[in-house]
Amino acid sequence: MKLNELLSTKKFKIVDSDEDADTLAYTAEIGKRTIRYYAETYKKGSTNFVYIEFAEILRGTGRHSFKATGSGAEFQVFAFVKWCIEQTMKKWSDAEVIKFSAAKMEGLEVSRRPEVYEKLFKKFLKGWKITKEVSGKEVEFTIEKEHGTA
Repeated sequence: MKLNELLSTKKFKIVDSDEDADTLAYTAEIGKRTIRYYAETYKKGSTNFVYIEFAEILRGTGRHSFKATGSGAEFQVFAFVKWCIEQTMKKWSDAEVIKFSAAKMEGLEVSRRPEVYEKLFKKFLKGWKITKEVSGKEVEFTIEKEHGTA
């Protein structure tokens, strides 16, 4: 099966959305999971930034978890994240830098999520340069629009 088919938007259901000039948020149900995506734009000097984060809302607690929960449906979660980023880029097409982080460690285990996110961004964000910095138990990504890219 092709990656584009695996990351089909038909695999999740948007149950909530919120948007204003500087923020964008979506909540999706994916199987028995609830995933929340949040993005905000800001300006630093003359550069337009977008900061994004996504987390699972733990059932029964309302708390957000940024850790892998092992509850399955990974491809559907990645499809949701991909779709959200597409919506973010449509909303803020003048963005020059995207920042986000992913857990490098899950307890004592090394997480593969940063590697998967990096591959997804390289495939779907053409014309953007991806750099990463390991900081403690996280990998911080900076994705910059390459010069001369529309």
